[in-house]
Amino acid sequence: MAALRIAKAARGHYSPWLTRLWLYPQVSASGRSAAAMADPQPSAQSADPAEAQRLAALRRYQILDTPPEAEFDDIVKLAAQICDAPIALISLIDKRRQWFKAKHGTDLSETPLSMSICATALDKPGVVELPDTTADARSRDNPLVIGETHLRFYAGARIETPDGVPLGMLCVLDTKPRRLTETQRFALQVLARQVMNQLELRRANLALETRVAAEILERDRMWLISRDLMAVAQRDSALIAVNPAWTDILGWGIGDLIGRKGADLVHPEDREGTVTEVQIGSGGRTLIFEKRFRHRDGSYRNLAWRSIVVDGIIYGIGRDVTDENAASERLRQSQRMEALGQLTGGVAHDFNNLLTVIIGNLEALQRGAAGTPMRRSADRAMQGVERAVSLTQRLLAFSRQQSLAPKTVALNDLLSSMSDMLTRTLGAPIKIETRLAPDLWPVHVDAHELENSVLNLAVNARDAMPKGGNLTIKTANVTLADGKAAEMQLAPGDYVRIAVADTGSGMPKAVLAKAFEPFFTTKKMGKGTGLGLAQLYGFVRQSGGQATIDSVEGNGTVVTLYLPRRRGD
Repeated sequence: MAALRIAKAARGHYSPWLTRLWLYPQVSASGRSAAAMADPQPSAQSADPAEAQRLAALRRYQILDTPPEAEFDDIVKLAAQICDAPIALISLIDKRRQWFKAKHGTDLSETPLSMSICATALDKPGVVELPDTTADARSRDNPLVIGETHLRFYAGARIETPDGVPLGMLCVLDTKPRRLTETQRFALQVLARQVMNQLELRRANLALETRVAAEILERDRMWLISRDLMAVAQRDSALIAVNPAWTDILGWGIGDLIGRKGADLVHPEDREGTVTEVQIGSGGRTLIFEKRFRHRDGSYRNLAWRSIVVDGIIYGIGRDVTDENAASERLRQSQRMEALGQLTGGVAHDFNNLLTVIIGNLEALQRGAAGTPMRRSADRAMQGVERAVSLTQRLLAFSRQQSLAPKTVALNDLLSSMSDMLTRTLGAPIKIETRLAPDLWPVHVDAHELENSVLNLAVNARDAMPKGGNLTIKTANVTLADGKAAEMQLAPGDYVRIAVADTGSGMPKAVLAKAFEPFFTTKKMGKGTGLGLAQLYGFVRQSGGQATIDSVEGNGTVVTLYLPRRRGD
């Protein structure tokens, strides 16, 4: 009834528009009432410093025009019950209105500031009590007092921030004059402090929510942009969540992976014990391991994982180390070849010195045994020594210590001139195709050694294709940037590439890893010395280039030579 009388008083004193404004707040699309929208934000400088502080604090607590909250509603209900009052309000004083965060005994959400007794009591600490509003100068002309409402009693306790800035009042109202007991006054003050505590708690929660939301957003961004694979899985490796890096690195769509066991993508040779290994990481211990995972195209990538099991859930981050492992293997192989080269070169030099002594004595024996049966034995011994000299020269070639006679070579012309010789050497079952790039850059190499290298590669290809096949020789100009050049242990710059490819039996990985090593051969005894590719490798490296082999068992072999471009001729 009191609320109804307040409404009637407002209609009798104000225009219909103002009555609608505070009795029936118009809500905008943003959720703010028309009164709130009409209330401008406080300026940086205000004529009333206390008002500026209050308005700034209200914005800081982000409380105005928020939906009802049970914590505040309970406080006004308790205030009304303790003070035996029909109406109780949490009134926050804005610039041109008082807005009720919580209310009991009325449906009003706000009133104009000119009808607010709370605004007149805001500067008084403790409990402000008006036993008879008609007898108090602050309220006797208030429309709610002189109108049909007959508001006769007001008591309010100030709601103020920890640094003493008043925000509003917790107040109780009645339609008859009266006084609060000391217990009621004390309770009203305590409840006002509880309002402030709730505001502080609410503000802290909002700050926490904001911080958590920011952290979640940051985590989500990391999840989305990370180049490492991230996964959440059940203990049996069934994937619960994966990030887009799975698609980038392994080609699988996220929809292809969710619910699928991650262990099913592991290489069969690596699969045994995978789930067990991950489960060992339970108890908060981080597990580090490396496995080969299947790409959607059927190939495999090496992934280095760090995982942990928490509450039965596996959390893992995998880094693609395929290229890194390959680079490490190339470096290891290069260091191995360097060590072998040094060892081989030392042996070849010592052996060459011994051969020099043997040759001198054999030549003397040949001269002294002329016309005798001993001359035949001396000649056979000299033939053996000459083969040993050739072997020594090949060892020196591998160790990059052979004597070369480099000159500027037009590579396409050299390869074209070898066409007839290659056809005769390889025979009819081998189809030879050359793809020579136009405007090929010149190179500075020993032409004779280069010709021998290409011939040696062609003979190896023939041996790998006993039933015939295709031999393709291609040339091209290439420029190696810093990264690729460093990977190949070359200086950045321009190179001419020669690729000799066959459709033969290819090489298993174990053979491929040792193909350039001296004396390593898969041929039968007497069919090869194992120095052909070693000699080629040493010659190309001594010429400032690089040699590589790519081969898959059953799918042929490609040997590629990179020779530095010759400038200035």
